[in-house]
Amino acid sequence: MAESKTDNWGTMRRENLLALILLTAVGFIAYRNCFDIFIPADNYTQFYFFDKGFAAGFLESARSAAPYLSGLPFLYLLYLLLGASPAGWVLTCLLLHITNSFIIFLIAKRLTNVFSPQLKFLSAFFSAVLFLLSPYQAETVLWGTVGARWLFHSLNVFAGIFLFLLYLEKPTAKKLYFLHLLFLIALFSNETALVIPAIYILLYFTYKFLTKTTASSNLFFTRIISIQAGFILALFVFTKLYMGHWFWHGGTIEHITGSSGYIKTLIKYFAKFFLLYRYLPNESMNSFLRILSKNNLYIILLFCSGSALLFFILRHLLKAKKETGYLLSVSILCFVVSLLPALPLDSSFLSYDYPDRYGYIASAFFYIFISFGIFTLPGKFAVPIISLYAAAGWIFLYGTISLWHSSNEYCHQLIKNYSPYLKYDHVYVLNEPAYFKGVVALRSDLRAAVYYAHDHSPVDKIRIVSGCYQESLNDSLISVKVNGQTVEVNGQKKSTPHFCTTGWAKTYSTDEYDVIFDLSGCSYVIKFKKEIPPNSAFIYAVKGNWKKTG
Repeated sequence: MAESKTDNWGTMRRENLLALILLTAVGFIAYRNCFDIFIPADNYTQFYFFDKGFAAGFLESARSAAPYLSGLPFLYLLYLLLGASPAGWVLTCLLLHITNSFIIFLIAKRLTNVFSPQLKFLSAFFSAVLFLLSPYQAETVLWGTVGARWLFHSLNVFAGIFLFLLYLEKPTAKKLYFLHLLFLIALFSNETALVIPAIYILLYFTYKFLTKTTASSNLFFTRIISIQAGFILALFVFTKLYMGHWFWHGGTIEHITGSSGYIKTLIKYFAKFFLLYRYLPNESMNSFLRILSKNNLYIILLFCSGSALLFFILRHLLKAKKETGYLLSVSILCFVVSLLPALPLDSSFLSYDYPDRYGYIASAFFYIFISFGIFTLPGKFAVPIISLYAAAGWIFLYGTISLWHSSNEYCHQLIKNYSPYLKYDHVYVLNEPAYFKGVVALRSDLRAAVYYAHDHSPVDKIRIVSGCYQESLNDSLISVKVNGQTVEVNGQKKSTPHFCTTGWAKTYSTDEYDVIFDLSGCSYVIKFKKEIPPNSAFIYAVKGNWKKTG
């Protein structure tokens, strides 16, 4: 018996080492040409904060974004080590992503060992491979400080889930201490960690129902869930005292609960992951779905029919293979629960890379579900099918990376070509490219980027009036008219807004002027409260250059 345990332990170590080596190799091959990418958005602004010193930079950064008590110190340490090196940031993010993929492998392996030993090594390994090569992870790997903080947050979430699975198999006090430490770090690096206790509850009752754990319900709720609920309460109180509202991104309870688009956003996530919707040739389908999404009855019917189909598939699996069916059921439920924090946020992402990072943690459960589901098929079908699925992800990832290269080149071209406007005392940027070809671009970061690229030119000289969604180099303004204290700005006419009318800026009204958008979001008017200051320039981006009006 002792020899058997030793042999099993040795086999597990060899499998883990093999998986880590292969995942590392695949990750570096997939992202091999990305080490020159450094999208300015949010990066230079973060550096601008940090250059004021840790204390001052931390306080200002926390108040402008969120009080990430563990996430921001982590970024500050990376900034001290890496500076503004594109290769350094991409390498760090890639290593974190590979590490997360390896933890996904470990999580999937524990689940298969407990519920479906027949799935074995390959199903767990492909869960990690699909996660690693998902085209939806490109934003998290390639977006500098934003990606690094999100990956650090996800690392603590995944490590906590893996440790929780170990606790369910053999409860110990030591595991509990580390479990709560990981939860605290995750909670104060991003508020999406609020749903972790719900994931633990789903996993616990699945283990308990199938008698796979000896952990009692009383100890589970008193030593894990109640303590984490206390941490969450402390988070709310701290945020309220520090920032004046309860939620870091949402701001108010009314904002979180007042949205009616949760089901619509959830359907989009299912289309995004299950159908790889972004990569389908679907221009006509997009127009149809936009019309469909305006009718709440159609949305509810689509949601109910999709849920019913998934329910019947899982029900059939539960009857045919009970434990495998429960494993698939808890995986898809954890996927949905992990998406809950993202549902109140921007949902117009089916054709945009932004905001893919919000689905990063949830996607781990999705790819576990897909891999386990495919490996319930006969072996002669499972490996070819999942290999083709992984190859498709790699191909789509390659295409997504090319878009990031385009955005990166475009942004740095605009920053370089800003130099003629350094002589002006007031520069009003009318259409800063917030997103380019669906990829995040400058996103209100031109001020800090110019500061670093042009000998610390004062940032207060630049006023970013509005961001815009640019689909190509030719996608720019149609006309700009200055008439007294009013400036009329007309963008490309589209079915969706050309300008970032919400969410992109804290406010579009300043002490100097008000901005009024039309209903289409493709035009706006600037109304100055006083005379336009002397030595001012109104500029807009077109074909990689800045053009001055008048």
